[in-house]
Order: sequence, then C-alpha cells, then structure tokens
Amino acid sequence: MSIADGVDSTTDMGEAMMGFLAIFAQMERRFIQRRTRSGLAEARAQGRVGGRPRALNSLQTQTAVRMSDEGHRVRDIAKTLKVSEPTIYRYLSAAEK
Repeated sequence: MSIADGVDSTTDMGEAMMGFLAIFAQMERRFIQRRTRSGLAEARAQGRVGGRPRALNSLQTQTAVRMSDEGHRVRDIAKTLKVSEPTIYRYLSAAEK
C-alpha cells in the first residue's frame, strides 16, 4: 500500500488506512530518533564532539578581552584576530559572565 494507490480518506476504510499509515510513520520517526541519540552517545563516549568549531581558542579570547580592557575598538580587535565584529561581541559578552 502506498499513497499513490489512491486511498479515499472520506470512507471508513480509507480513514482507517490513513490512521495506520500515520501510526507507522510515527513509529519510524521514533526509531530514527533513538538511533540518532544512540549514535551521538556512542560518539561522545569515543571522545568525538559534534558541531561547528569555535572561532577563537582560549588564548585568542584572553587577547580579545585584554585588548578590550585596554580600550581598543571592537573593529580593531576583530581585524587582529581575523574574525567578524559580532564574534568579538559574543566572546566579550560571554567573558563578562
């Protein structure tokens, strides 16, 4: 059975078939979620970390904070560290917390 088979959802039998298809779709979605979570947990256990790499390392972050404390403009800090100005603002904001 597939959607291309022309199930008439206005009849009792068609409505029941659509319900079954929805149940199977939901079940498959949960299987995918479990496999994904399991795979991520396994990767973490092996020391792998997902996501985008950080723009600045800890030394660069300290440099940005020091330069800001010394009165340098964010534009100049960003050019020095070769990142965007919004990145500098994010790191400075996080350093204040």
